[in-house]
Amino acid sequence: MKKIYLFTFIALFLTFTVNAQEKISKSFDGVDEISMNLASGDCTFKKGPSSTIEVVVQYTFDNDEFRPEFEQRGSRLIIKEKFERGSHSGWSKWTITIPDGLEVDVNSGSGDLNASNLKLDLRSNTGSGDIDLTETTGDVKVNTGSGDVDINAQEGNISVNTGSGDIRMTNGSGDIDINAGSGDIRIGDSKGDFSINTGSGSISARGITLTGKSGFNTGSGDAEIMLESSLDYLHLYHSQEMIPA
Repeated sequence: MKKIYLFTFIALFLTFTVNAQEKISKSFDGVDEISMNLASGDCTFKKGPSSTIEVVVQYTFDNDEFRPEFEQRGSRLIIKEKFERGSHSGWSKWTITIPDGLEVDVNSGSGDLNASNLKLDLRSNTGSGDIDLTETTGDVKVNTGSGDVDINAQEGNISVNTGSGDIRMTNGSGDIDINAGSGDIRIGDSKGDFSINTGSGSISARGITLTGKSGFNTGSGDAEIMLESSLDYLHLYHSQEMIPA
């Protein structure tokens, strides 16, 4: 029995050693725009108390295979994940503390993106990661191949595209353009001009206030629209045939 306990301890020790966590912290001033290119790292943006940008990356990749890169070109901060070998094992997590009013562009292969309580213009492309925005103000344009998108209390123009993920939005306001290939779209308590399209998923929109011409289109799924406003601006489409409002 002692030998079994010893073997288990050695195995746990080796596992901890292989997956040891590293941390890098950087600070930048005079930044108006952030551009990030990440392979698989998750990224969280949160509001800071000053104009200084604080960047923290934590990772378990080996240092000889993973290298975070930071470069400031004038008012633009460029952040990249670089890998020295084709195959790698581990994870990375980025936490970016920023002031209001920045332009942010994030590209990621499979990482998740989160932002909350911020005023920012955001562009993002991700292969399979999820996107979660809460209480943000500014224009948003996000694309994901198979990830889900959740937007809550967003004020500003919104453009969302996903191949097979679901899209959920509550308390949004602005020009709202949402497209899903095969995912479902859920919208609640939102106001604006709506262009909502899904190929084979369903659409559920409740508590909707239309401020201009709007359309809801589904190829083969169901559509349920419950309005707070009149029908003056509403057009419904199903299988390319318009249903009179």
